Amino acid sequence: MNTMKKIILGVLTCLMGGLTACTDYQDEITALDKRVTILEQLVDRTNSDIVTLQALIDAMEAGDVIKQIEPLVDAKGNQYGYRIQFLNHDPIEVTDGKDGTDGKSAVTPVFNVARNADDVYCWQVSYDGGVSFSWVLDDQGKQVKAVGADGKDGKSVTPKLQIDDQNRWLVSYDEGETWEILVDPVTKLPLSAKGADGKDAATTFKDISKVYSPDGMTAIGWRFTLQNGDSFTVDMFVMAQSVVIRRDGTTVSAPIVVAKDEVVELTAVIYPENTLYKDVLWFVSEGDAANFTITMPNNRTTTVIGKASGTTAKIRALARYSEPGKPIVYGEVTIVCN
Repeated sequence: MNTMKKIILGVLTCLMGGLTACTDYQDEITALDKRVTILEQLVDRTNSDIVTLQALIDAMEAGDVIKQIEPLVDAKGNQYGYRIQFLNHDPIEVTDGKDGTDGKSAVTPVFNVARNADDVYCWQVSYDGGVSFSWVLDDQGKQVKAVGADGKDGKSVTPKLQIDDQNRWLVSYDEGETWEILVDPVTKLPLSAKGADGKDAATTFKDISKVYSPDGMTAIGWRFTLQNGDSFTVDMFVMAQSVVIRRDGTTVSAPIVVAKDEVVELTAVIYPENTLYKDVLWFVSEGDAANFTITMPNNRTTTVIGKASGTTAKIRALARYSEPGKPIVYGEVTIVCN
């Protein structure tokens, strides 16, 4: 605020005394505008990282998968992150690495999530660019959950940051209704956002990389590594290519002949193994369904019973996806009831 008063006073002096001494004040105004822009970009990116991390945890905890990841490229052709599309959640953008907006000597809090002693994801914060982290605590000294019912109406808590007119970092844990000053744990002083220009303000994510199957041939997910070294993996959406039906561990290639009321247990095996599907749907595709009983029709393993001698039916095992409109992939077996 003192700097602003000084600049305003200088502008008034120029207006009263001529324009010969205004250049210096214009430079100060330009520098101030630039620093304000830098701080605004810093806040925007930090809040974006926090929201992105929250969205990733929510998607992972809900068992969602990644449909597609596209690189984010700046005007100079440099990649700075990814746009992630989920199967059942809204797309998000992730900044990868440390080359971000200006703010080299600014102190930027870095938020992180980690599993606590109860194996629950909770928020952590770092005041040294991600070198060390401490648990975020509420006003009762409890760790703030990144998932679960610590927030309003049972929703998870997402920290939100801003910078006040004294260049101090403020944080809100209630969607911006109340704010508190972030304090440096070493100096016990308010955390300042002052800084020169640069490109070293740490991001939440240290690395983003693909995860491959044990044979190294198939990408099965993406690993997100945080600044504290912790990482988690979100599976990729993989389409089924085939369904094989087995009985007693052996692939069925010929009709199965059974006696009336004999129980036949069948198992559907989906390829590739990391295929995403909601369940396997068993049903009679050819023949009179009234002559055959299918139990557990929505499981990978089912039992079929022929109720009438001299009847034949084709039993189909269909890999059903949770997303409508995907290609139908299935296997079939013929059962003859004598």
